[in-house]
Amino acid sequence: MGVEEKFPYPSRNNDEQLLQMAGVYAANALLLKAQLIAHELPADFLDDLAADIAAFQSTIAERGNAVGDHIAARRELDDALARGVEDVRDLTSLMKVKYANNPGKLAEWAAATHIERAPRRAKPKPPVSAESPTSPSPSSP
Repeated sequence: MGVEEKFPYPSRNNDEQLLQMAGVYAANALLLKAQLIAHELPADFLDDLAADIAAFQSTIAERGNAVGDHIAARRELDDALARGVEDVRDLTSLMKVKYANNPGKLAEWAAATHIERAPRRAKPKPPVSAESPTSPSPSSP
């Protein structure tokens, strides 16, 4: 088996395959360590490769944790917002009773508790089929 066969280029560039190939390279390079050092690779190149593999694995794990943390934080934020909206609704009922004779205060409360919602996109209209008429057919008298 030649050197080129021991160090194939990965067919896809995804994290898992790159890690697998790095492990294969490390194992194959170990068998050729003396020859590779003779060809001017540093004596600690396998240690450097092991450190790079460990750093890459750590980065992948951190990224996975960050995604999970983001999802959890988003859920917590959504829950907190829902509780806040519910609290405002409950308080609004109380304010309507308390300030029933004070329309100015009720208007202040309404302005202070107004929640803007994101605009909703209009649903696309279904395509007109070739079979359906586009204009009413003339009626005969």
